[in-house]
Amino acid sequence: MFHNRVCLGLAAFLVIIALTASPISADDAAAPTPCKGCSGEAMMDLIGKFEVKRKCWFDSNHHVIMKLKLWNLIALVEDFKMVITNNNAVVAEECKKEVALEKCDITDTDTASECLMENLKIVVAAYRDQEACHGKAIRSRLFTVAKKLLFGSFVGWGMMHPDC
Repeated sequence: MFHNRVCLGLAAFLVIIALTASPISADDAAAPTPCKGCSGEAMMDLIGKFEVKRKCWFDSNHHVIMKLKLWNLIALVEDFKMVITNNNAVVAEECKKEVALEKCDITDTDTASECLMENLKIVVAAYRDQEACHGKAIRSRLFTVAKKLLFGSFVGWGMMHPDC
């Protein structure tokens, strides 16, 4: 009698598990595994959030160190471009990336900041794609510097312009 109840309870448990578990489709089985330890997607999200604040940060009313902020964006773009170039030496052939950037005229701060932010999105997206293709994080000293410059710039601009 006890044995029957245990078997019945175990069978009910297995049925519940089977009904609540999501079936694996062919698409799920073919999907690539997520990139372990990768930070490219998080950086793209950060750039997306701060792109909204770009107009305020580079507003003519916030003329404080405007040229420095533009040079900072130029440095960010160049740093990530160098990261991509250096990564090309360590990733597989199919993961190598080349980036074509727009030439930005820095005489008008609004168009310059918009152009440079677009270039930054291009190089960070290329880094993200390299990481995803490689299947794991690609770390280097150059990447560490570029990442710190990215986070430091955005945090600093947020502190300089708390009204943004």
